[in-house]
Amino acid sequence: VQRQRSRTFGFYKFASGIRGAMVARLTPDQK
Repeated sequence: VQRQRSRTFGFYKFASGIRGAMVARLTPDQK
C-alpha cells in the first residue's frame, strides 16, 4: 500500500510541476 501511495504522490507532484511551469510561462511576472 505504501509503495502505491508513494507512486501516486510522485505522479501528483510531477503533474503539479508541469502545471506550475505552464502557469509560470503564462504569467512570467508572477514568478
